[in-house]
Amino acid sequence: IIVDIPCPLKKRARSFFMSFDLGVMHAAVDLNITEYRKNLNRVEKDTESAFNRMTTMAAGYLSFRSINRFISAAIKSFSDLENASWNFNQVFDEIPASAAKAEAEMRKLYNLSETTSKKLLSDAGNQLQAFGFSAQESLTMARQVVERGIDLASYFGGNQEDAVSAIIRALVGETESMKKFGVVVQQDGKAFTDLTNKIKETTGATDIQARAQAMFATIIEQTANAAGDYLKEGTTVAQQQADLTQTTIAAKAALGEFVEGGVAPAREAWKNLLDGF
Repeated sequence: IIVDIPCPLKKRARSFFMSFDLGVMHAAVDLNITEYRKNLNRVEKDTESAFNRMTTMAAGYLSFRSINRFISAAIKSFSDLENASWNFNQVFDEIPASAAKAEAEMRKLYNLSETTSKKLLSDAGNQLQAFGFSAQESLTMARQVVERGIDLASYFGGNQEDAVSAIIRALVGETESMKKFGVVVQQDGKAFTDLTNKIKETTGATDIQARAQAMFATIIEQTANAAGDYLKEGTTVAQQQADLTQTTIAAKAALGEFVEGGVAPAREAWKNLLDGF
């Protein structure tokens, strides 16, 4: 049996079913988008959580490494202080009281760390004693060498230890490093030779002692503009940097001494354990 549906009813039926299909599709799309958003939010939260965990772990790891490096540097600074003190005591073992007094004065006057003041004085004193100067003579001249080195670093800029080392090398005839401070010495020239001979005649110094004294006198003369520069009124950037460096060295050494106090017993116990095998 064939039922013929009037055209208006066919159109309304088609419209109804089409609207029903579109409604179902729209609902499905809405459901899919909602689920998608839920999943996306969950992924974002999981990713953020994972990132936070990774960041926290990385920060902890980096902090541990930084702290470990700092503690290691502190222990090394304390070790440097011990070495400097040992060398200082060895070089000036004949005049311990005078040497200690001179070192303390230098440290206070020029804001030096104990490590630096002892190292610079013993480095210069050791070289001077190698020339044959007595402990007291070497201490007096070593102090002058360190003072002029500090003034050169202040006046020209640069590292204090490098400036002092340059002067010490010049005392043995290696003058190349002094050129950056404006010092040029013709060691085979008449002026230098005459000065050396005059020192020998008036003081009874040996040739090597006279040459060292002549060299230092020449350095003093050619760097006259830098004399007392560190102690002049006002503070330059170079002086601020030098003071900060010395303060840091002193602080690290103090911390290193504290840490070493706790590490030393454990190290000794470990050594005793190994010795038992």
